[in-house]
Order: sequence, then C-alpha cells, then structure tokens
Amino acid sequence: MTKQPEALRLADSLEGLGAEIFLTHWTEDLDASVTELRRLHEANAELLEVMQNVEALGMLPPSLLKRVRLSIAKATGETE
Repeated sequence: MTKQPEALRLADSLEGLGAEIFLTHWTEDLDASVTELRRLHEANAELLEVMQNVEALGMLPPSLLKRVRLSIAKATGETE
C-alpha cells in the first residue's frame, strides 16, 4: 500500500478539526490551509512528473541533470 503524502495527511487532519472549532476565523483559516495544502500537493506532483520526463530525455548538461535527479529524489522521499 502506498503511504499517503504528508501534505494530504495534514490536510485531512486539519479538515477534521473544522467541526471541533467554533470560532469563525479559525475555521476559515483551517479551510484555507486545507485548500492550500491540497493545491501545493497537486502542483508538486505535476512538477515531479515534468522533472521525470525531462530526466528521461537525457539531453541535459551534466550539472543540470544532477540537480534534476536530486530534486526528484527529494520529492519522492529518497533523500532528505
């Protein structure tokens, strides 16, 4: 089973708090945080896909290819 990405886990956790908080500005902030976490997760997934496609082309200068590979590893949790 694939582990849920941390951003989505946090979004789900925050989303569950909304019903327990009665102060309007807090629930609005929670809703905004949940939306932003989900948006950022989606954007990161799209960027990761682009980087993987660029890497697969293998037509980058070595220094740039190294940065792409490091970024892919970081995004997929292969390095910290």
